[in-house]
Amino acid sequence: MSKNPVPPLRLPIVVTLAVCVLSFVTVPGFTQTRSGTLRGQVTDPSGAAVTNASVILTPSDGKPVSGKTKNDGSYEFLDLAPGKYTVQVNAKGFAQFLNEAVDVSPGQTQSLNIPLEIEVEKQDVTVTDQNTAVDVNPSSNASANSN
Repeated sequence: MSKNPVPPLRLPIVVTLAVCVLSFVTVPGFTQTRSGTLRGQVTDPSGAAVTNASVILTPSDGKPVSGKTKNDGSYEFLDLAPGKYTVQVNAKGFAQFLNEAVDVSPGQTQSLNIPLEIEVEKQDVTVTDQNTAVDVNPSSNASANSN
């Protein structure tokens, strides 16, 4: 007489549990995560990585989250609630980047590469109209001899 590892009455329970577990794993609705990911790279006009740039992600109905770019200019935000986000990037010497329409979908990874532009420094120059007369008298010359 050989020993059966699973008694005959328990076999239907084991098979039912196995079918339930396999159904849970293979049905797309059950395997989808409820959060999304946003990642990308921040670069300068030449395509070089911008390190230590501040990346701020603000959901339309929530609290902003922020991070910094790595040495290769990359950034990544994990476990984001699905929805629309505003992405703002600030880096010294560069103009601010702002995108107010970034969609994050559940179970998806959204890629957003950000090319920054060099910041143009604004300078104000004031020109006044002064009536300056030119004195051609030799005695007004700085190198004139005084007697």
